[in-house]
Amino acid sequence: MLSTACRFKLFLLVMKLTKLSLISFIFYLILQICNGCVNQKASRLTRTDKQLRRFYSKNNIRAQVRYFSVNSNTIRAIRVGDTTLPYFLMIHGSPGSNMDYDAYIKDTTFTNKYCIVLCDRPGYGYSNWGQADTSVLNQSKVILQALKPWLQHREFTILGNSYGGPIAATMAVISHGKAKKVILVASAMAPGEEKVYGISKTIVKPGWKWAFPTLLYLPSIEKLSHKQALQSIAPLIKTYNGTLLILHGTADQLVYYSNVNYSKNTFIKAKELTCIDFPGQGHPILWNSEERVKKLILDFMDR
Repeated sequence: MLSTACRFKLFLLVMKLTKLSLISFIFYLILQICNGCVNQKASRLTRTDKQLRRFYSKNNIRAQVRYFSVNSNTIRAIRVGDTTLPYFLMIHGSPGSNMDYDAYIKDTTFTNKYCIVLCDRPGYGYSNWGQADTSVLNQSKVILQALKPWLQHREFTILGNSYGGPIAATMAVISHGKAKKVILVASAMAPGEEKVYGISKTIVKPGWKWAFPTLLYLPSIEKLSHKQALQSIAPLIKTYNGTLLILHGTADQLVYYSNVNYSKNTFIKAKELTCIDFPGQGHPILWNSEERVKKLILDFMDR
């Protein structure tokens, strides 16, 4: 039989394990509550249709919101401004939504010259929320097909920020010459040349992903598969023969500056390729250097 001392030690061990289990259970419940709050309130990092209408009305923005079905996908798209003007598509990153471009659609220097088209990428916002699509090529096809009723046979310029960059480039290629100009802002184009957080591997595990907000799960699953996704489109985007503008911060610690050199060596068939650095700037140059980015975009589009 166990001595009194041993039994006491065993009792303490059991109590300790029970305490740890209880703490773990409580922590899990808190995470689940937070998960619910984030998914319901933070929501999808975007506005509902009603909130969109209120936002547009308040800012005197003329816009149309529509949902397009492509196979099993439902894509929410927004068209801002005069539809007879040249079209300018803007693709958001990860996480993100059409809200990423609020400052641009409120700027009349853009909307007086261009009809801006936005959408929530597959899995984000109100486009199949939570259903991650890790294929850059498939996302590009779905978005392009969804916007077809608006684009028809028009030529257009397309911009992609961060993870939206490779999608913008791929859309340009599969549009068969309709995308004459492409703008890549802090874009993740080079396989493996981006920061991957260790926690992402935990977030996507079947036994753990339900403990984290969808808003964290989506970019995590996309990030962990991004290297392979970029490798698969590399031969395709090399064929782009339009005009290209690349904007990138030299101190970007999320999507490394080495992506610029990769792009220079990849878009070898581009009619014209312009790379502009943002010295000392990090990843969010779209917002932190908004005025300079706007001017560079407008100058590029006016060529």
